[in-house]
Amino acid sequence: MLGLLRLAGPAIIGSAVLLPVLYLLYFYEAGVYEDQPWLVIGATLLLGIVLGVVWVAVAGPLATQALIHSVGGQLGPGELALAGVVVPLAALVLTLVGPAVLYVHGRFREALDGFTFGAASALGLGFATTIWQLTSVLGHAPVLDVGPLGYTLEVIRDGLVAPIVSASLAGLVAAAMWLRREPAGLRLRGRRTRLSHSLAIAVFVTVGLGLLDIAAIDGRIQFIAWTTVGVVLLIVVRQGLHEILLAEARETLIGAEIACSHCGNIVPEMPFCPSCGISRRATPKLGRISARGGGLGDRGG
Repeated sequence: MLGLLRLAGPAIIGSAVLLPVLYLLYFYEAGVYEDQPWLVIGATLLLGIVLGVVWVAVAGPLATQALIHSVGGQLGPGELALAGVVVPLAALVLTLVGPAVLYVHGRFREALDGFTFGAASALGLGFATTIWQLTSVLGHAPVLDVGPLGYTLEVIRDGLVAPIVSASLAGLVAAAMWLRREPAGLRLRGRRTRLSHSLAIAVFVTVGLGLLDIAAIDGRIQFIAWTTVGVVLLIVVRQGLHEILLAEARETLIGAEIACSHCGNIVPEMPFCPSCGISRRATPKLGRISARGGGLGDRGG
């Protein structure tokens, strides 16, 4: 709606904060880190923002210059490689700085923790880059003198599709990093659980979209390409997380009866609840502790 109305300021703010705010609200409401400071996610996102601010200050002028030369048909091979390959890959590496720090710290040891922190870091860096990409229009009138459809597609791409793509890639790579703590026989059950496979997907998508961004082609084609990649990545993430949870499930050891923190039924302690099918590692951490102690905890029932 803001794009169709061509309201520059609200559109920039909305597209920048939409996904990061929803992400933090989800983890707060779902209570994923009830027994551990969920603010660590916010800190990871904040680190991504700080790195993003530094990054756009360095890489922003390079990308702008490459885009200008691309429109004018004067983009050389060196500029093409720098703006379309080196810069996007460097941004991908920056999204993994925060998760790498937490990986070394070693307190959070589950692969879903890695995915959580990778996505948060990517959303933080995306926040900073979105602000930089769209603030060029703030010097104009409050209502832009541009085509409403083109501006709408730009806002949707930068505010919704791009964060999903970035968070998916960083999350998959970080989750694969975390899974390397597991025995080799467990972590190699699926291709998407391999760090090399996740990195290959991330590099391929990042370079492809980076070259697309500096290509002088119609914005609608770019939007379709970005959206297609985003939808495919959501499917890959869904399958990858499923494989990761299967890989983390130890050899089936049936324990004492506990209350499932998701469905509330009394079931034997297993990697997956035999009643509702949910992975215990996908439930709030405090709920697992409470269930093992014989109760449902705050989120049971």
